[in-house]
Amino acid sequence: MDQQTPQQIKAIHDELDALWRLLEQRSSVDEHLERARHFEEKARQTGEQIDFYRKELSNHIREAHEQTSKYVNVVMAIGYTGYFATWSFTKDSIVPSHHALIGLLGFVSVAIFCLWEMFGVFVRFNALTNMQTLFRDGISVGDFEALRQKLLIQEDRTRALIRPIHLFVVTVSFGSIAFGGLVLMHSLYMKLAT
Repeated sequence: MDQQTPQQIKAIHDELDALWRLLEQRSSVDEHLERARHFEEKARQTGEQIDFYRKELSNHIREAHEQTSKYVNVVMAIGYTGYFATWSFTKDSIVPSHHALIGLLGFVSVAIFCLWEMFGVFVRFNALTNMQTLFRDGISVGDFEALRQKLLIQEDRTRALIRPIHLFVVTVSFGSIAFGGLVLMHSLYMKLAT
């Protein structure tokens, strides 16, 4: 054996070791790539689920808001009808200053409620105007769903922003009518007691 043979054997051995390390790294890289693909797929599925739940929640909130608004409007209309009917039929039985206060409180309540409903109409018209841009601007079919979702999200944000104002308006409107009703009941009770 000559002097170069051991060196060549060592060089071949080192090259084989490097090749084995490279092959091990390659299989490790393939495993990592496969895991990354798996996690990307799970992330995509999770994103789709989140979008689905977001849409469902948005639809549920929208439907609940519409049903609640209808219910409140019906109850308020019935309440106003009873309030003003009782107020007008009992004017001879009540002290004029109480009669005026009861009427004023009722009209304040109706005015606040009507202004709120007009504001609601304005908000709905604004949403319709935004939706009209979809048709006016000639949006492509592929872009339609994304823009529709954007408009729905915008509408939901608006609804969330005006919710505290709505609670305040309903509280003041109901408070005015309730106080007027209490004054009316007290006046009628005092009339019965005398």
